[in-house]
Amino acid sequence: MKTIMMNMVRIFNGSKVLVLDKKKKYGWEGLTFPGGKVEPFESFNNSAIREIKEETNLDIKDLEFNGFIQWYCKNSDERYVGLLYTAHGFDGKLISENIEGNLFFEDYEEFKAM
Repeated sequence: MKTIMMNMVRIFNGSKVLVLDKKKKYGWEGLTFPGGKVEPFESFNNSAIREIKEETNLDIKDLEFNGFIQWYCKNSDERYVGLLYTAHGFDGKLISENIEGNLFFEDYEEFKAM
């Protein structure tokens, strides 16, 4: 079984959180947080920082590891391990759309109810 390492980052701006409205890709779509794959020989933290820069144009600050989640893809015999992070600050100008979907800030309590 092949293991693929991923990351996902909640980026806060006060009480708002950055949300990705993901276009259909690999059989799923919906609201999530930005992130992506860990490249070979890349540290977990550096992969989260790089993915966020690529997807949002933001330089995240105060990165905090929160835990992980795992899931399996029975069709391809792959196991995914997702590293979950929170960033409590950032610099830069957000790009509102990328190849993955649309990005926007939403009140965190509202997001949890979506």
